[in-house]
Amino acid sequence: MGMLDYRGIAVSAGSACSTGEDTPSHVLKAIGLSDQAARETIRISLGHDTSVRDIRYITQVVHDYIEGRVSFVNMITPAQLNENILFDDQTYILDVRPPVDRKQFKGLPNSHEVNPVSVEKYLKQLPRDKQILVYCPGGGLSVMISYYLKAKGFKRVMNLRGGLDGWRKRRGDLYDKYAGQNVTVLQPDKVD
Repeated sequence: MGMLDYRGIAVSAGSACSTGEDTPSHVLKAIGLSDQAARETIRISLGHDTSVRDIRYITQVVHDYIEGRVSFVNMITPAQLNENILFDDQTYILDVRPPVDRKQFKGLPNSHEVNPVSVEKYLKQLPRDKQILVYCPGGGLSVMISYYLKAKGFKRVMNLRGGLDGWRKRRGDLYDKYAGQNVTVLQPDKVD
């Protein structure tokens, strides 16, 4: 979904009448899909102004993805994000949460906070020789920014699936122990 969104294609997970719950679509289950397969589907809707050109574009993007011509962003699950990764010198943690979310919850330890709406103003400060772990509250915004970084030539980019919310729920022990430690607020690059 993040890769499609980055390329200007809006899709969603779940049914059109989804309530935001993480339950598989009853319609997809009724046609014989397993719970897992139903959760792994995306919905593409066409509007009155959708053109043949639009359909060809999405078809090409999906084809390129299936054929491996689109660079992938690695994903890490909340369960996988442990102390070894959090404190590894080769991991650079990029916090792209909106300011209101930063006021509600402490971030990952060793995070570097940037303004998510102007990530391009921080590119010179991001290391190209380290693994960049990007996270946001729920994992959606960060996956889009992860694809943006890949497009800008950053080779080692990883997204925290489920975001900080998922990690707090799954690894509350680590959140309680380390959250908010050693956080750096980056200042945007000056534009000449």
